[in-house]
Amino acid sequence: MFLNKDVKALLESLILQARSQWGCQPPVTHPEMRVTFSFSSGRPDRDNRLTAILDCLQKAGVILNDNAKQFNGRLTLEPARFVKAGKEQVEVEISA
Repeated sequence: MFLNKDVKALLESLILQARSQWGCQPPVTHPEMRVTFSFSSGRPDRDNRLTAILDCLQKAGVILNDNAKQFNGRLTLEPARFVKAGKEQVEVEISA
């Protein structure tokens, strides 16, 4: 998949944020995870964004892998929130 430089920069930023907040803890398997997206419009699809979030968490060392064998805990995708442009975000809560 082709990602332009702006998207790559955003993903790298997410990886660094996750790595910084996770610290030196080992990656978790079978986590309980709650994800809430905040969008400024109803156009974005959550499934592609969730895939990107899981990939970032794996690269950051937060989760071991996002396959069914190593990531088989509860994943709750909360209803999207709608916010003003420029206030978009994603919230991820993880417990082992």
